[in-house]
Amino acid sequence: MCDSTMKQMCTGAWTPWGGGPSTTTCSRCEYRFCDYHKEINNQGAQGGHQCVCSEGKKNAAFGALCSGSGSFEQCPHCRQKCCNYHAPSNDSGVQGGHSGCRGPKCATTWGSCGGFVNHKCGYCEEWYCSSHKDSGGRVHGGGHACSIGCDTSVHTQGNCTGTKRQVMQCKLCLKVGNEYKYCPYHFMPVASLLSLGTDQGDGGHVCKGYTGGSMLLGDSMADYFDLAIQAGTTIATAGTMNPLAATMAANACVVACYEMLDALGFEKIYKLSQKAVKLVQKIKQYKDNKSKKDTTKDKDELELQKDLIELLQAITEALGQVPAFVGQIKAFQASVQSGKTPVEESLRILEKFLALWHASNSLKEALPELSKVTKQKPIPKPMDVVKAITKCKAVADDLRAAMK
Repeated sequence: MCDSTMKQMCTGAWTPWGGGPSTTTCSRCEYRFCDYHKEINNQGAQGGHQCVCSEGKKNAAFGALCSGSGSFEQCPHCRQKCCNYHAPSNDSGVQGGHSGCRGPKCATTWGSCGGFVNHKCGYCEEWYCSSHKDSGGRVHGGGHACSIGCDTSVHTQGNCTGTKRQVMQCKLCLKVGNEYKYCPYHFMPVASLLSLGTDQGDGGHVCKGYTGGSMLLGDSMADYFDLAIQAGTTIATAGTMNPLAATMAANACVVACYEMLDALGFEKIYKLSQKAVKLVQKIKQYKDNKSKKDTTKDKDELELQKDLIELLQAITEALGQVPAFVGQIKAFQASVQSGKTPVEESLRILEKFLALWHASNSLKEALPELSKVTKQKPIPKPMDVVKAITKCKAVADDLRAAMK
């Protein structure tokens, strides 16, 4: 007998033993239907039958949503036979799916699911149905908005790169009490989102540990380069490399170093270094002359003392961002002015200032090479970027040492 509820419409050859027309079993819903009702028709047009899966059989409203095409597949978790619409395991929330299943739920939070939930995203490591298995999707683009745990703002998460295992904690954020973690694309601390010098201009993250003042002039400078090396190494050793993120790490270091040189007053230091070289030569000449004849507080010494005090005052004004070194200069200056320290002993403090200048100049000369490696064709090699950052860090460490 035909399983249709509209038996008055049944047609077909009658069985020899009576009881209605002959029937055939539907391969999808496994019900038996006569010739008139045997075709699948979920559109409500005349003839055929509404073919429902296991979920559709539970409720007429659910059955009305069953897919009208495709075969019913058996759920690998609960063995129910479901259409594509009801295939995902889902007791509530997102539309679609079937109830009473202990299988994984699709992790998406929007749209209608389709297909079984047997796809684990390699990036965010969440489970998704066939409709949402592709990563990086948006409402109009299909797939799922892949969140790998990067603490960047929601509207920039679409730019995230790497996987959940590649998310790294920013040491500079941690120093100001923020336990933020970022993907390789958003990892490098910047002063603003326009600081990286990339075409996209939206990589990195605005870090309070970076923008809080003179962080680049202290030990945090080493942390900054370590972050860049960590980002580049993580990218280079990952299963899927992302040259863009490694390039941004290098660009961020270049920008940070130029900002540090600006904070130091590179041009002012250069001019003062020329004066310091000349004064060192005069003091050495005075020291040689003094060893040959006994002169005290003569005209040469008074002039040298005057020139020295003027130079030290100019240096302290130029190096306002290096308080440790400025403190040493001021203490020495006060000692010279009080007569406790002779002029010739100023060679040590002047030579230390010149070492600071040479380190600054070496860093400036190293930066173009770091920039050059990021422009390799066809794409930069992450390990080459890491090596260039490491080399530049060594020069920056010399500069930091000269500041102390």
